[in-house]
Parts: sequence; C-alpha cells; structure tokens
Amino acid sequence: MYQPKAFGTFLKKKNHIFRQSAYLQWGESEKSIGSFLLLNPGSASHETVKDLRDGQSVFAPISLDPTMKQVVKLVEAFYQLEPLNGRIHLYNLFTLQNTKDSEAIAQIEYFGGRG
Repeated sequence: MYQPKAFGTFLKKKNHIFRQSAYLQWGESEKSIGSFLLLNPGSASHETVKDLRDGQSVFAPISLDPTMKQVVKLVEAFYQLEPLNGRIHLYNLFTLQNTKDSEAIAQIEYFGGRG
C-alpha cells in the first residue's frame, strides 16, 4: 500500500503551537473509516506553522511523524483485503504540540493551574 496524505490545523497562542485537528487521507473519499485517540500531537508539522503570529491558525498538509506511521501500519493491517478510501481522524487528549509526552503533560498542568 502507499503512504496516505496527512493534514492538520494548527493554532499559535502565546508562543505555543497547538494542533487542533489532524487526519490521514487514503484516496479521495471524505468518509470516516476510523479514528484514534492519542495523548498529544507529535512532530508532524508544516513549514508555514513557524511563521504564524499569535492567534493565527492554518490548515495544511503535514509530514507523518513516527506515531502516525505506526497508525498507518495498524490501519493497513486491518484493511489488508480492502482498498482504503477515506479518512482516519486523529484526536488528542490535549492539543499542545510537543514530542516529549512528559514535558507536554507538565506544560498542560502548568497552563491548567494558571487558568
């Protein structure tokens, strides 16, 4: 099978990047073929994200990070006898983008304590 395309919506707020939504796309259909609940967004991003100003957001194609690549393997194993055509939505318990989960958890706890 081929690598799916990935897309995400990013928001910059107070010098932090939040990935508000993401999905993996096989084929052309917009139909949901599944979803995954993850802890927090990893390294998948787009070059325009670094140029965002505070409060700006962007929807863009993104590179697959290591977690997304594992999701792809799992999905393709489930659907090995069927051609894939649709979207796998990726949801996160929190949207702060950080590749180190322990740091991301500490940041979210800090933000939560500060309102």
